[in-house]
Amino acid sequence: MTTARRNVWIRWFLALLAASVCCSPQADAQPATNYEISIADYGGGNFPSAQEDTRYINPTTLGDFELEVALSGLVFSFLDAGGFPYVPVTWTWSGELPPGMTLSALPLYYDSSEGLVVPVRSVKSARVASTGNMNLNSTRMGSVVDGVELRVGDNLLVKNQSNPAENGFYIIGSFSTVRQSINDANSHLGAVVTVAEGSTHGGSWWASTNDGVTWATIQPLLTFGDNLQLSGTPPLGAGGSYSFTVQASYPAGLPVPVSGVPASATEEYTIVVESMILTTDLPNATEESAYPPLQLDADGGESPYEWSIVDGALPVGMDLSPDGILSGTPVSGSSFTSPFVFSVRVEDAHYPVPRVSLREFSLTVLPDGEGELNSIPVGYEGLPYFAHIEAAGAFVGPCAFDILDGLPEGISFDSEAASLSGIFEDDAAGSGTHTYHLVVEVSDSHPTFPQRVEVSLPLVVSRDRSRTFHVATTQLPLAVDGDVYATQLLALGGSRDYTWTTDRLLPEGVSLSESGLVSGVVGDSASDFSPYVLTLTVLDNQTSNTTSVTLPLNVLMEGGIAPELRGVNAALPNAVEAESYDFELEAMGGIAPYSWQALSVPAGLSVLRDEGSWRLRGVPAPESAGSRAVVLEVTDAANVSATISLSLTIAEPGSRPLSFITSALPLARVGQRYGPVALELTGGDSPCILSARGLPDGLELAVSGPVWFIGGTIVDERLGSAAGMLYEVVITATDASGSVAVLDTTLTVQFFALSDGGVPDSTVLVSGLIAGASPAGACSIATGSTNMGAWWPLLAAVLACIGLVGRLRAFSKME
Repeated sequence: MTTARRNVWIRWFLALLAASVCCSPQADAQPATNYEISIADYGGGNFPSAQEDTRYINPTTLGDFELEVALSGLVFSFLDAGGFPYVPVTWTWSGELPPGMTLSALPLYYDSSEGLVVPVRSVKSARVASTGNMNLNSTRMGSVVDGVELRVGDNLLVKNQSNPAENGFYIIGSFSTVRQSINDANSHLGAVVTVAEGSTHGGSWWASTNDGVTWATIQPLLTFGDNLQLSGTPPLGAGGSYSFTVQASYPAGLPVPVSGVPASATEEYTIVVESMILTTDLPNATEESAYPPLQLDADGGESPYEWSIVDGALPVGMDLSPDGILSGTPVSGSSFTSPFVFSVRVEDAHYPVPRVSLREFSLTVLPDGEGELNSIPVGYEGLPYFAHIEAAGAFVGPCAFDILDGLPEGISFDSEAASLSGIFEDDAAGSGTHTYHLVVEVSDSHPTFPQRVEVSLPLVVSRDRSRTFHVATTQLPLAVDGDVYATQLLALGGSRDYTWTTDRLLPEGVSLSESGLVSGVVGDSASDFSPYVLTLTVLDNQTSNTTSVTLPLNVLMEGGIAPELRGVNAALPNAVEAESYDFELEAMGGIAPYSWQALSVPAGLSVLRDEGSWRLRGVPAPESAGSRAVVLEVTDAANVSATISLSLTIAEPGSRPLSFITSALPLARVGQRYGPVALELTGGDSPCILSARGLPDGLELAVSGPVWFIGGTIVDERLGSAAGMLYEVVITATDASGSVAVLDTTLTVQFFALSDGGVPDSTVLVSGLIAGASPAGACSIATGSTNMGAWWPLLAAVLACIGLVGRLRAFSKME
């Protein structure tokens, strides 16, 4: 038990003793009284509003109780400093207070000089108190007192001066301190100050005498008090309405009144913390659509206001101006990371210390446009039909499809493969042409706004087979290593006098005739490169019209086993924060076609299908720079899946990541020396290492000094064609820091020679290779050990001389 409380009980005992000696004859005559506790002021009402980042003490405290404690008909009470009866109560409260604010009972303390328990009628809060004599002329912002560095606006209790007249309560300024008079002339001990911080006096209480210069520590009785005070500083961003309930109760342990313990009193209150920022909600934005300029509103400060974003980020393409106008156009892909949460700060023009408010906002970015389905081919009565349903527009893949209604007889839908197949019945076209409206339910994979909608897809069935010239073959039968293969390609709507060609490589042992027959004995290892994606073109010799279709030819291993499904992208090219990224995903093995989905990709990126190819696309989110894991899953037509883990390096905005200057490869011809063709890069850290995939036999990627190049000679005529056979060539460069650049291009190979016997039209850098020079802007590369590096410069020089001699001989013959 503290000294103060022990003295409380002593005074009760003395009062009881005096009553028994002096007043006992009148005890029975004293009437009994019923006692009540009530909460005065703001009863059931609201507190005055508070302001963000502004110190608050409610101007009128709760309390002012009329309460007596009676025992055996005698009146007992504490006496306050003025000699009036006083009895404390115990306060409790519940509910939600504004952040940074507290409810506190103004406590009691014991005045040993007078032997009184005194209620504290006002309390000031100092951040720190002095521990010794100070030079007040040099005490200002930045000074250190009791281990605490002072800030502008701090309250300082000065109590140890050699000249007591300098003691008091001070406010710290930038260049000086200002003394405040806080002495209460109506209070016996005057002001009470609590000290918040400091290695010596942090958490202590101090009271002054009436002269305001002598200070002594006090021990508050914190469990009791007759007044309750709401105080504190709501932080920036705390704007809003807060409700709480307070209860005043008779303290446990005090003598019980004759009429019994009085009932507790309870009241509910609300306080509003005001912000200078009046705007509370933002209208939604839409990808690739201009956001109507929105002026954020502020009030309660001194204009002009200055606005800024202090936490979070707006969508790429949008901006908040210093005068508070939100505008811009969110880029494509912004909806993937919606909503965007950010904090807005406004500062007014108040001098010398501006007032500041903070508010958190959430901006939702919606996808652009509506989802749609790509059109499907026309069908014909009595003929086989195959079509693949593909989503486009605002749909984000992978998508799931289901046909709810509208399928014609003879046609079925495979939801796993998203394909239509079958044979139309003879009367499917009615009188000539009939359109079936398929009701397709589409469920997409948008990470924020997934859609599940019904879309109408027209399927036209015709009886007039000459109406539209098109390739009727919609899929190719499976081939098997070492087996005989044959299938006839079908075209409709033309003269039937057709010539078929392809510009892509067929499996070893298989060829395409002009009549459209794909046949041969499949090579024993052809499945190693499956699938063979063929662009099949048919020419109508009577009209010169052409039409094409791209189909996969899948080759299985012996026994009809599909080769292992695997991704072929060895690495991903670098991305840059807040810049568009687009990269085609490729796979081999299994049974094509494939579908892809993202298991884990950086924020802002997604996997989607676009015009038949699967792509990793989007805009990397702000502050996503670094090496990021990309985990993808590819699924083939047999529902076999493979997981592919890659690493994506995202560079900071404005950086120059490693990239190719070379964008295309020149024509190659069977039997003629190719190049050497130098590959140029820019950016990155040397040395760089390059690798290539898809080059035809006879061509190789090699390095000489700092230069990487493609060279060699294609000998096999089957690797070219008169019109030119296309090879998909992917060249990957990795620099010393791990940054990656990818060149995805095509190489055309013809099998006939030039009429003049000259060299092909290619970028020949023989002199540069011999001298070891690097093309301008290329990543500096250390010479690596390759199968061509040792002899290629010499061979290039010899071949160059041979070419020169040949040209001189031709010139002499012309003369």
